[in-house]
Amino acid sequence: MKVTKKRLQPHNSFAKTTGYNELYPFFSFAHFKESVFFTPDMIQDKAELYDFFVNIASFSTQKWKDIKINPKIFHFHEIDDDKDINAKLKIDDEITLVQFKIPGEKQSRIVGYFDNENVFNIVAYDYKHSIYKRN
Repeated sequence: MKVTKKRLQPHNSFAKTTGYNELYPFFSFAHFKESVFFTPDMIQDKAELYDFFVNIASFSTQKWKDIKINPKIFHFHEIDDDKDINAKLKIDDEITLVQFKIPGEKQSRIVGYFDNENVFNIVAYDYKHSIYKRN
């Protein structure tokens, strides 16, 4: 069976768009990129992968508005000046990338964007939080 990928659909800045605020996280992995930021050898054991799923399931019980207002817990923000990062991940420059931390996942970040259907499209799992750090 052939799987066709939807074209990346840019959205307005998440800071200006609030349609998803009352929604619970809904993720798509259709645009996930293999990258140097996360490789299979980074996972130490099966328990670590299991913990990831437990932590993301717990994260998914929060509404986006609650995630946004707790920056010390979730570190949810746009990636400023992301053109270099977009190029590394082979993402169109028109896409505004966002990153957030899953509590319980050390310093790892999920990197992606909201499409026009308010789905968060994950493009990278930044295991070591090396894609973008705020100054």
